[in-house]
Amino acid sequence: MIRLASFLLSLGLLLAPPVAQGQSSDASIANDQVSFGRTVAVGADHVFVGAPQDVNTPGRVYVYARENGEWRERALLEAEDGTVQDGFGTALAANGNRLVVGAPGANAVYVFRSTSDGWAQSAQLAPADSTGGFGTSLALTADHLFVGSKATRTTAAGDTTRGGAVHLFRTADDGAWREARTLRGTDVPAGAAFGRTLAASNGDLLVGAPEWDGGAVVAFQRGPDGWGERQTLRAATLGQDAQFGAALEWAGDQVLVGAPRALDATGAVVSYARSSPDTAWAPTGRLLPMAAGDRAFFGTALASTSTGLWVGAPGPVRMIFMYQNRARKHWPWGRAPSNDGGALYHFERDGDGWGRSTRLTPASAPLWPRASPSWPRACRATTTGPAPSASTTSTRRAGRAIRPLLPLGGPSSKP
Repeated sequence: MIRLASFLLSLGLLLAPPVAQGQSSDASIANDQVSFGRTVAVGADHVFVGAPQDVNTPGRVYVYARENGEWRERALLEAEDGTVQDGFGTALAANGNRLVVGAPGANAVYVFRSTSDGWAQSAQLAPADSTGGFGTSLALTADHLFVGSKATRTTAAGDTTRGGAVHLFRTADDGAWREARTLRGTDVPAGAAFGRTLAASNGDLLVGAPEWDGGAVVAFQRGPDGWGERQTLRAATLGQDAQFGAALEWAGDQVLVGAPRALDATGAVVSYARSSPDTAWAPTGRLLPMAAGDRAFFGTALASTSTGLWVGAPGPVRMIFMYQNRARKHWPWGRAPSNDGGALYHFERDGDGWGRSTRLTPASAPLWPRASPSWPRACRATTTGPAPSASTTSTRRAGRAIRPLLPLGGPSSKP
């Protein structure tokens, strides 16, 4: 699975594909565009897009599947007990036929499973203690679920304590999720934002604490006695306001840590590696945005594939940087600058070169002035390939089709 949670929000490129001929109301679509694309998760066969902050309805998650070369909406998910401002869709994690959705406004996490009849809610999880903000972040493996929370706890004396936490769930013999323990980290102070970001792989868990001085990442590992804290990663040279740990990503046997406010908010990404699971993580290099200018916030979001790495830089220049790992020796870079206030290009490998491409551009630029930090809230997705058919079907509403883009180098696509 390629994990893209919060990727598009961090880039300032919130997906809102245009609707193919269908029955969805304009008002409903406009409401969802307020936060559509705030979180994204990619599974083997589906793409999940969160819209957690609709002001009129509970949060939603859109499910897309590829059909005849096009991505089309196949389902619209909501919590069975959803309420307005529940934050459903704030965090997403997918693995196999399972999707987990965080709803910190409701202090809950929901598990969905894919069946022959579509996606259905199979479980609702809550913390064992009085933690608040449960579901702020998620990480999912085959048999473990990690849930980040703001961990606002009320003691027996009525005192309130604050400090992030990670709740560990495991699948029981009956297939149900059971909370096994809570991880808080040694010496992590209140206000460190511990648990704001998570990344899990096999027996390893990384927990971001970007507000702990200049930021930190706490590494946990599963051993014979369960999960234990192994190491705390820091990058003191990046500055006291670096927010090191604001983004985390596994890239093969490397770990990548984003620090979007490093170096006077230019931003940086630090890579780590280790010789074996029993050894400590050690820094192996640092990626910088290369001519992105001041306040690029490079490293706000990270996403990797087997051949490349995407780095979000949603600052004034609105650039996305792609790095190719050539035999793990170094990361040569390229950039995709915005033409009209924000664009994202993704190129698929085609032999020794690059073939099919996808381009995301703003769909409603006049609604959000360029100077606004929240712009753009709606974007159009365009891909090379055949044009969409006149209509499509969906389990909950008419499908949305992704419009085709003319080959690179040709005239630009217009809506």
